[in-house]
Amino acid sequence: MKTEQKEHALTSEEQLEAILFQFVTLYDRIAEDRQVTAKQGADIAKFVKEFAREVTQFSSLEEKVRNDIHACIKNEAKSMTTDIGKSLARTAFSETEPTINKLREATNDARRLLNVYYAEMSTTHWKIILAAVASSILTSLLIVWLLMPKPTLPLSDLQLTRYELGKTFSEVWGGLPKEKQDWFWSRATEKKKAALENKK
Repeated sequence: MKTEQKEHALTSEEQLEAILFQFVTLYDRIAEDRQVTAKQGADIAKFVKEFAREVTQFSSLEEKVRNDIHACIKNEAKSMTTDIGKSLARTAFSETEPTINKLREATNDARRLLNVYYAEMSTTHWKIILAAVASSILTSLLIVWLLMPKPTLPLSDLQLTRYELGKTFSEVWGGLPKEKQDWFWSRATEKKKAALENKK
């Protein structure tokens, strides 16, 4: 349990150093195996020479035995190289697998962040478009409200006639004597009072 916690606590540099240490250790093992193989080959060659001396009278068997021995040496060397290669590949994969998984997780996190950013950018884009349209409409309404003249209702014929009479009377009013002006005011006041009493 403690070993697993230590492995999880390793940084990426420490993991790389651990992998490098594994490679160096495997290389040392391969070097030792090569030395052993070379020694075995030398011993086998020595035994072959001794065996050749013992069976010189069997000249027909000498070449066959020598070829068989060389074939066995080659097969053993190939088998050993294959086993070492497989062991090295397994060790390298087991050491680099956690780093590969972390890189895969980091890539997935980056992809998720980019998707969120793209969604937010799309929403912001639509908000900007809506704000531009709304501001254009409000500006147009303000221009119409402030700069356009206010519409007026058309006057009826009776109202137009009264307007023209009032305009004419206002032009004449200044030339009337004071007595006539007072008389017109009193008449107008009396008519207004009568109209109000009739309404009641």
